[in-house]
Amino acid sequence: MSEGWNERKYCNTDDLWRWIQEQARRIENQLIDSKHYNAEGVSAMLLGRREMLTWLCDWLKENETKIEEKK
Repeated sequence: MSEGWNERKYCNTDDLWRWIQEQARRIENQLIDSKHYNAEGVSAMLLGRREMLTWLCDWLKENETKIEEKK
């Protein structure tokens, strides 16, 4: 995130979606591992992370615009 909220910085959306997919895979793998160890607290935390990632994806899909459209 940029240091100042008024400072406009952008990232490549392909890189962002790739990072989101990596995080989703990592969370799913950790959830599978936590089920083997009966770690309910860890499972609850990971489910929360997965839900936040889903909310972030939904928000990005709704607010994503092409640069040409902003002119």
